[in-house]
Amino acid sequence: MNNPIPKKRLTWQLDVMMAKRRIRTNVELHRRLRDIGYEISSAQLGRLVEQQPPQRLNTELLCALMTVLDCDLNDLLVCVPAIDDKSEAHAISAKPEHLRTVASEPSADVTGPKVNALPRGPRG
Repeated sequence: MNNPIPKKRLTWQLDVMMAKRRIRTNVELHRRLRDIGYEISSAQLGRLVEQQPPQRLNTELLCALMTVLDCDLNDLLVCVPAIDDKSEAHAISAKPEHLRTVASEPSADVTGPKVNALPRGPRG
C-alpha cells in the first residue's frame, strides 16, 4: 500500500509582520504602500490582512509588502505540514498556529508579547 504524501499548507503572517514593524492599522499599512507607489483599495487590503492565507497574491504586491515591512517572502508565507487525520483537523480552530493557546501546558506564556501604550496627547 502506498502511504499518501501529506500536503503542505501555507500560513499567512502579514498580521505578525505588521505587529513586528509596529504597524497597528490597515490605514497605516495602506499609507506606507501608497508612499512607495503601490496602489491598493482599502477593501482589498482589509481582505489581505484578514485572510489566512489569501487565495491569490501577485508578485508586485508581495514585493511592495516585503519593501514596506522590510522582510523576506518566507516571513510572510510560512510552509507547515498539513494535518492528515480529519478528526484532528476538526478539533483545531481556524486560528493560525501563532494565535492558538495550549491548555495542556499551564506554564507556557500564552499572553503574547508585552505591548506598551502610546502616550496620549492633550485633549482639547
